[in-house]
Amino acid sequence: MKALHISRNIRWSLCSDSVSSENNYQIIQHDMTPFFKIILNATVPTLLYYGDTDSVCNFIMGQKFSEQLGLKLKTPKQAWLFNKQIGGFKTEYFGGLTFLTGKFINHLNYF
Repeated sequence: MKALHISRNIRWSLCSDSVSSENNYQIIQHDMTPFFKIILNATVPTLLYYGDTDSVCNFIMGQKFSEQLGLKLKTPKQAWLFNKQIGGFKTEYFGGLTFLTGKFINHLNYF
């Protein structure tokens, strides 16, 4: 907490009201679509990854976001393997976008 300059008086939680309340955090951009289109038009490979047990930023919304960007499908959704077991699912789009899910990964547990 010290390295991030966070007061020790603030109780840490997944979505702390001290950080995310309307008084402390103001949403400036409600839709990130224009920014993703700029990045993808610049041919920057982009990975969107989600845990399938994340209830805060769920993979269904990420999948819908990926689909609404209007990119052509390169590789339909398919399982990817880790140690011969399904680790999640991957969808690739022309333009450099990859949408990836990981099984049993939640909001604070990444690859």
